[in-house]
Amino acid sequence: MKKTNDLLSNENSDNPLLQLIPADLIALLAKDLLVIPYEQLFNAFKHSEALLCQTIFRLAIHRKNAGLPFDISLGFAQHKCRIIETNRRKKFVRRAVKSAPLFALSLIRERYPDYVESMIAADLKLSKGYKRREKFVKRPSDMGLRICQIQKLSWKLRYTDPQSKEYNRYCNQIAGYMNGLKTKSPIIIEVNYNKVKMEYTFPWNATENKIKSFVALANKLTSFEELNQELDQQNRYGG
Repeated sequence: MKKTNDLLSNENSDNPLLQLIPADLIALLAKDLLVIPYEQLFNAFKHSEALLCQTIFRLAIHRKNAGLPFDISLGFAQHKCRIIETNRRKKFVRRAVKSAPLFALSLIRERYPDYVESMIAADLKLSKGYKRREKFVKRPSDMGLRICQIQKLSWKLRYTDPQSKEYNRYCNQIAGYMNGLKTKSPIIIEVNYNKVKMEYTFPWNATENKIKSFVALANKLTSFEELNQELDQQNRYGG
């Protein structure tokens, strides 16, 4: 096997790493991964035609990026190749069956001549049971507005990046609602008609439905007089 310095300084080849057989390549990477630049590894990965060599370069890039030694054996790299080849075949079979179910076997055999019909069922079967993301169901609620909002925001937090601005905003909103529950401060809704603002106060434990009904009513009307008359009628007749 050629020495590392000779390989890195070889000007007669675009990338001397491509000249090595897999066993020699693994031995070189295990010894001198830290001195081989990223540019050369990425270039070799891009131009390598053999899947086994591509897999070795991919593993080397990953180990170098993580600051770990390259302690990958040839057997492990071959095992990874078999997994990649199997996954590629399964994806191709699924696409062929979906696009042309009557001629799927013929299409598959054009790429995989030794493929037999009995393999289709196994390739179409998902090997893992994927857990679907929990779907939030919106329901009419008689719970307090603040409690409902805390529940909804807590659900959003589960699927939000902790480093994002949205995560911080959700946390601040939850803290505000929690403080309102603790102090039992009234819920204040501001209404604006013709650049004139007026605040309407509701009990600290007012239900979500009641607040939403008021907001919908305020948006439908055009003046405070109409809004107050409508509220009077609702209070009078228990609306």
